[in-house]
Amino acid sequence: DTSGASQSASGSETSGTLSLTIASGASLWAGIASTVDIDPSSVVWNTSETCTKAIRRFQSGFLSDSIYYLANPTSGAHSITLTFASGKEFSILGMSLTGAATAPLGATGGNGAASSTDSTVTVATTAANSVVVDMTTVNGNQALTATGSGQTIRQDYAHTISSGWEDGMSTMTTTTTGNYVPAYSWTPSRLWNSVAVEVLVNVSTSVTVSGSVVSATFSLPA
Repeated sequence: DTSGASQSASGSETSGTLSLTIASGASLWAGIASTVDIDPSSVVWNTSETCTKAIRRFQSGFLSDSIYYLANPTSGAHSITLTFASGKEFSILGMSLTGAATAPLGATGGNGAASSTDSTVTVATTAANSVVVDMTTVNGNQALTATGSGQTIRQDYAHTISSGWEDGMSTMTTTTTGNYVPAYSWTPSRLWNSVAVEVLVNVSTSVTVSGSVVSATFSLPA
């Protein structure tokens, strides 16, 4: 499976793209960070396949994070296209997961704080052996360290436009149902925001995530 990241070309863009190559049968999961408390107008794969919002959370004062997904995207090399009604500053992270259920979305969770050196977000899973995917954003550019049990960072992406923030996207393996907590640490103390989702697994297989980073591109609006 693959992962990648991209960002707006300036502090005020209405659209952007992230290119990924997805295997046949894989599901698509996109994390979006922006500085405004609104949803994108659209999140689309391969020009016409609309992604579904799983969760969005706004941390008062600065950061909005959301996760979108597509259960059965067209395979191959295509792009996630993000559109806002007016110019915004944003970043897009994405990954594919092989082995997810046909209806892959389980439980969700969100959390944030005005200032600290670590983040936690809890997902109370509903099925055994599911996978937890998170999207976490920290104000300022500093490397993130995953500290949750069974957690693997798939992207640690420095958004370097005017506001400046760090995006993390990770997966966490589970066994039984219960509370699972993706977590990161960093220095110095910063505002942060985090959302996470449970990805349900096809009972006849298992979820595979490779986390190999693909080339990410940005396209300016016409």
